[in-house]
This record gives sequence, C-alpha cells and structure tokens, in this order.
Amino acid sequence: MARAVEERAISKYLAKAASGYAIAERQAGKKSYDNLYDLTTERVKEIGRGKYIYHFLDEEAKININTAVKDILERLPGFDSSLADAVLEYRQEKESHKFDLTEELLFVDGFTPGVYNKCRDYITVYSDSKINMNTASVDVFYALGFDKQLAETIREYRMGSDGEEGTIDDRYFESTDQIAVKLNEFKGLSEQQVEDLQKAVGLSRVSVATKELSVFIETSILGRPSTKYNVIIVAEKPEAVEVPEGGEQVDVKEQVKIKKWTEY
Repeated sequence: MARAVEERAISKYLAKAASGYAIAERQAGKKSYDNLYDLTTERVKEIGRGKYIYHFLDEEAKININTAVKDILERLPGFDSSLADAVLEYRQEKESHKFDLTEELLFVDGFTPGVYNKCRDYITVYSDSKINMNTASVDVFYALGFDKQLAETIREYRMGSDGEEGTIDDRYFESTDQIAVKLNEFKGLSEQQVEDLQKAVGLSRVSVATKELSVFIETSILGRPSTKYNVIIVAEKPEAVEVPEGGEQVDVKEQVKIKKWTEY
C-alpha cells in the first residue's frame, strides 16, 4: 500500500516535470510552423528512479465542434445534415453555447456511441478553430470542403521521399501563402482545388502553426510502467502593457499554460 502511494506520488512528480519541459519547449520555440515530425517525436528523460516520455498531439489537427459551421460538421465521419443541425441547436440552447468535452456530443439528440466512435479522433473543443495544414488528416481536410483527391495530395506531399508521415524527411508548409503554390508544383491542381484552398485561407480556416496541444506523457519507475497523463497546453495572448509616454516599448511574449490535466 505504502509503496503504491509512493509510486503514485513519484509518477505525478515526473508528469509535472514533463509538463514543465513541454511548456518551456513551446515557450522557447522560434519556428513559424509545426509539423508531425517535430510534434510526435518522443522526448525522454530519466530523473532519479523514474523516467518520463512525452510527445505532442495537435488539437488543431481536428475540427472544433464549438465553432464549426454546418457544412463542415456534416462532412465529419459519422455525421449527416440532421446531426449537424442537432449540434448547432445544442450549442445554441446551452447556457455557455459550447461543449466542454467532446463526449458531451452523446447528450445531443441522434448521437449514439457508435456515431461518436466514428468521429472522436477528428474533433476537439480546444483549438482556435483553425486547422493546421501540416498535421491534419485526410478526413479533416474533407470536412473542410476539400475533395478527396486534394486531401490525399496534401497527405502525399507531407510524406516526403520515404512515403511515411512523421519522419525526418517530411515536407511541410511554412506559411499559408505557400500551400496552393507548393501543392501545385508537387502535383498539378485543378482550378477548383486552388480556389478551395484560397477560400480556406481567406476565411482563416487553416494555419501552419499550433497554439493548443495535448501533451501525452508516459511515466515509469524502476523500469516498471506507471501512470499515463494527457495535458492540454495553450499559448495565450499576453495581457496589454501600458507604456508611459516617451517610454520604451515592452516586448511581451505569449505565455504557454496548462488548460486541462488528466491521468489514467
């Protein structure tokens, strides 16, 4: 009993340390983009008798069910027009007008566990409503309104020469201005596909960087697997700083903070 309590305490300490490193890493990040390889590569550190491994999962590779419009919702796996309408109605009727958890969809009329299981990997309640073109899946691109061919072209482009995503030779977009140009150079696009991409950029539905992430943490003690954790971290805009007349401009950086902590 005492040993189990001690190991639980050590595991939580390890997870907090991993979260701190993850936050510091994001805070110090200087890249203008995020891609699958950088996010999913495992970070490993041993501390005393314990060890943690963590990697990032991109919440902005998913559709935010709190902000998505009907034509996006109805193209999600498992959805149809009536379920999309039911979600919009639920959002409107709820006092906060938003879902706190994706599992809350099960309270929406017409939703079943089977439907939820079809869409659960493609939805979130944490993103800033923009989809990261460097990390999203084919199904999410389809939900955005891209045809299947364009969605597959994006995935193939990102794979790099080894034909596998999440590896060091992955291709990526450094800015939204590059998306249509690079894809057209890679595999000629139709006029409609270019128009669809430009529309998504113009409506601010896509990005190439991420502000809200899940940190998946695995802990072990003396080589034995222990508790796992999922931590949501978010980059928040800095508070406005008043500058006295004639004073120097203050450079205030975004702060990365924990939004939700789950252990299992």
